[in-house]
Amino acid sequence: HAFTKLLSEDNELIGYDNNEWAVAEFKDDFPDVEVHLEDFAEWKYDQHPADIVIHAAAYKHLPLGEENVNAFIDNNIIRTRRLFAEAYKHCADIIFISSDKAVEPCNLYGMTKAIGEYLAKEYEGYIARCGNFLNSSGSVIPVWEKAIKEGKPIPITDMDMKRFVIEVDDAAQQIWTGYNQGHKLIIPD
Repeated sequence: HAFTKLLSEDNELIGYDNNEWAVAEFKDDFPDVEVHLEDFAEWKYDQHPADIVIHAAAYKHLPLGEENVNAFIDNNIIRTRRLFAEAYKHCADIIFISSDKAVEPCNLYGMTKAIGEYLAKEYEGYIARCGNFLNSSGSVIPVWEKAIKEGKPIPITDMDMKRFVIEVDDAAQQIWTGYNQGHKLIIPD
């Protein structure tokens, strides 16, 4: 949504998402932007040539990743590699939305994002290494709000952990600016 808001006025955009609800919601918010209910790795460059591919899709729920190793590897590594290889073959720039969890990863999600960064480098892409997006899909904020509303304890993974949070619109602007300035590693703050 944030990149669409930022770029739709001056650019032709095409989106891919395999989440039916997300596509329906996206179509309501941006009726003039083409979006496909399909796996991102199924991008059809011959039908939809692209100058830039912004790859923000990932399985990211940490406990699910530990329980569904193959699904996380397939989505976050194998399909990402396929997408990057096709983008590179068709001379499209790649902007990979990564995570601070890729630095010294201690779980499967972080490891898959670290490998995604290596893949982005392999295909001469740009990497945006972000903290947590405020109120994004899977964000902890709605979980905490629900706990507060229900009078339950706020779940904290580790009392010593620090969370870095950024508004998605602000992150998209910083990433786009960094990309246009030629920064290969962009760390929104």
